[in-house]
Amino acid sequence: MAKSALMTEEEITLALFLYPVGNALFTLISGFVSDKFGRKVTIVAMSCSALTCYLLFIFSGMFKWTPYLTGFAIGGFMGSYWGAGDTIGGIMFSESTPTNLRSSVTVINTLLNGVMGGLATVITMILLPIIPEHMFGYMYLGLTVPGLVGAIVIMWLFVGETRGLDLKTVTGTEWDKPKKVKEEQQDGE
Repeated sequence: MAKSALMTEEEITLALFLYPVGNALFTLISGFVSDKFGRKVTIVAMSCSALTCYLLFIFSGMFKWTPYLTGFAIGGFMGSYWGAGDTIGGIMFSESTPTNLRSSVTVINTLLNGVMGGLATVITMILLPIIPEHMFGYMYLGLTVPGLVGAIVIMWLFVGETRGLDLKTVTGTEWDKPKKVKEEQQDGE
């Protein structure tokens, strides 16, 4: 690990001191943001935070910045990633999916995560023996950053807010565009 992280064992030990602090802090922040500003804002904000912390983690290790920053940054990444994922998988699915479809939506989410995780694992297995150890950080950036950026864009542009919905009355039409509803009313007349 010391070779691929471009850090000594001592530096890695120092980094690990602040990992749990960053993780706990960013996980806690995601809960407060979710309650105050809503689910969609939380997912976008925590995904941006995860992206920033991950970049900081990689660059901090590669450019020999303080190991404390490296540890805090990877902890912040994990806390942000966990906060966004928990908001999507635990809260938003429950609030936005009609009761009879919730388990199907959850299964699709798990399936997509498994497929993407498997794909990233295969790519990593192919590249690790080929690229030099000092390039591992760039490889991980190449695997992580496009997915996070794509998720942020999709979430911001195409997903509706779910905070405050009555779970007993969700039909799935809450996010239909008003134009479609008007067209359906005109067709029914």
